[in-house]
Amino acid sequence: MKARRLVATALMAGGILAGTMAAPATAATATHAQLSDGWQFVGHYNYYGDCVNTAIRAIKNGANIEFKCTPVNPGYDLYYRY
Repeated sequence: MKARRLVATALMAGGILAGTMAAPATAATATHAQLSDGWQFVGHYNYYGDCVNTAIRAIKNGANIEFKCTPVNPGYDLYYRY
């Protein structure tokens, strides 16, 4: 039983590492890339309120940012400018 758990843990860790290594490749796409005027993609939200609330929480926590929630199909992309 221990061997199965070790194998499962190793596979999960490998998947997590593979996921973190793949993340920069997805960030390089045109829609999620850093825009030329200084806007940086932060996240995607299904609802406009969730997008705005996330940015307001960041500001309340001390972030000095401008933000915008851009509509995309479906949902909204959140961008910050520091």
